[in-house]
Amino acid sequence: MASIQGILKNDSKSILNRVTKDYKAQMIHYTNLKNSKKQFYTMAPEVISDLADNIALAGGIQEPVVTRKIDVDQYEILGGHKRVAAIRLLVEERVRKDLAFVPVHVVQANDWMAEYLLISLNDYPEKSEYERMTEVIRLQDILPHIEGGKNVMSRLLRKRIAEETGISETRVANYKSIYDNLCNEGMELFRDGALGISAAVELAGVDPSQQSNLIRQGITSMSAIKKYKQSTKRNSTSGEKLEESNSCVPEGTPDEQDVAPLEFLTEEKTATPVAEADIDPLMIAYELLRRAERRMNASSGQSRIRAKIEMEALDMWIRDKEDTKKIEIV
Repeated sequence: MASIQGILKNDSKSILNRVTKDYKAQMIHYTNLKNSKKQFYTMAPEVISDLADNIALAGGIQEPVVTRKIDVDQYEILGGHKRVAAIRLLVEERVRKDLAFVPVHVVQANDWMAEYLLISLNDYPEKSEYERMTEVIRLQDILPHIEGGKNVMSRLLRKRIAEETGISETRVANYKSIYDNLCNEGMELFRDGALGISAAVELAGVDPSQQSNLIRQGITSMSAIKKYKQSTKRNSTSGEKLEESNSCVPEGTPDEQDVAPLEFLTEEKTATPVAEADIDPLMIAYELLRRAERRMNASSGQSRIRAKIEMEALDMWIRDKEDTKKIEIV
């Protein structure tokens, strides 16, 4: 098996050539080829369908699928998941029984090298940012486990990952920040392409307790998240000055993190000269109602009574405004 020192002197294609050069292609039935459990790349149906068309026109797969043996007659796919999926479609849906046997390279590889090959063999330009991030995170674990690489320095490893994936070291660091700090809702948006990498990096830099709140409010663009962070920083500075002048905080006062989103929303709407009517008072009232409910649930005695009265007053005001809007629409 190659050492990481050897890998650092060669590109991934050279490694793949060394791994596969002594193996002749075998013809194996597609049902004996199993998807790798480590496979994370997108398998879009339309891509598989187009690939099936090309394979049918070519009379079969021209480049052998790379696998390793995992049982008596079972093989784990390391390179060629889409091609095998296309063959499955051709045989099972388009009745091309003549294409059921697939040319395969069977290589010797332990779990770490197998996953390394899985990433290296999936070399195509249309990868999503989420897929590239996953490559970076997995290579971070894989490369040190390749023989001779356990003590590799993090700086050298980051450089190696950048070379392996063809992206900059800064982008490698950004992917790691997203993976380590982005909340689950944010990661879902990032995976689906609804959250760009720049916005994901900015959101990952927000306090974890506020990320989901921002997403629910629709604050998911890079510029909007930056403005929120600037607003939070100003609020934090103001809070420190207030604490110096008066250490006694009134009971029931919302914490700084709760205030920040509300102030940010009002600031966002008044950042440029606009008519007063452009500010949506209902949105602010909903936020105030939510905070009052939280205070009521977390307190007792007079504080609970005051919060309940506030909730009732806000609820009446909101209902009145909502009824007015309905009349205007009619």
